[in-house]
Amino acid sequence: MKFTKMHGLGNYYLYFYGEVPENVRELAVRLSDRHFGAGSDGLIFISRSDTADFRMRIFNADGSEAMMCGNGIRCGGKAVFTDEGQREIRKNIAVYKNNARILMEALDEAHVWYCGGKNAPYIWMKCPDSVGSWAFFDCLLNELQIVGTPGEGFEITCNYAD
Repeated sequence: MKFTKMHGLGNYYLYFYGEVPENVRELAVRLSDRHFGAGSDGLIFISRSDTADFRMRIFNADGSEAMMCGNGIRCGGKAVFTDEGQREIRKNIAVYKNNARILMEALDEAHVWYCGGKNAPYIWMKCPDSVGSWAFFDCLLNELQIVGTPGEGFEITCNYAD
């Protein structure tokens, strides 16, 4: 079993890359024991996510799952920047950029104005004049089978000049 032990301000955690095993509660208790285990405040599993680059789940030394741990997450952020973590990020970005490419092809074919997507996985579409964002969303989805996120745009609400 491969793991990395790190601490943030004295909170020691064992970091694992991969999915959470079924026996995680027992594992957390055994491995966190400071006399017979590796000694830690808990375990943190860093795994793939459908909605972000990574997912982190935290288990305390007693086996209970924690909702958050600032010092543990801080070390988890460092783990993401290991060679393995960077490889995973590049894989995820490649998937997002491929999705953007597919969307751009469909938008080009439908003659919908957009920007972005070439060097980043984000695409911004312009609603045709006099069409609201929800009506445009419905048209994209129902007529062209393109999924977008309706919104009203962005405004600058604060500027700071030194």
